[in-house]
Amino acid sequence: MNSAEIDLLNARNKIQICIGDEISKKIANKERQLAAKLKYEEEHRYEQKKTRGKA
Repeated sequence: MNSAEIDLLNARNKIQICIGDEISKKIANKERQLAAKLKYEEEHRYEQKKTRGKA
């Protein structure tokens, strides 16, 4: 394997790492969004039950 091929492989690996990092960030962000949504919905549901109980 010559120097150009090694450079190409190194560049490809760096690109794959960067893409993997971006995908990981997007997944983590989506998980945070979904967790926040779930927490909000659970709290809202609790508040609705509490409100119905008083009515």
